[in-house]
Amino acid sequence: MVAAFSVAFLGAIVVSIFPYYFVFLPSLFLMGTGMAMLQVAINPL
Repeated sequence: MVAAFSVAFLGAIVVSIFPYYFVFLPSLFLMGTGMAMLQVAINPL
């Protein structure tokens, strides 16, 4: 669960430090990956 928060946090920090379009796309992917990991950790099959 900490890893999921860390991945989402990393994505948010990167886009706030470097506000460019080509940085935003991988950052958005990182935030989405972190949120998906968090959902699976909270509600596993």
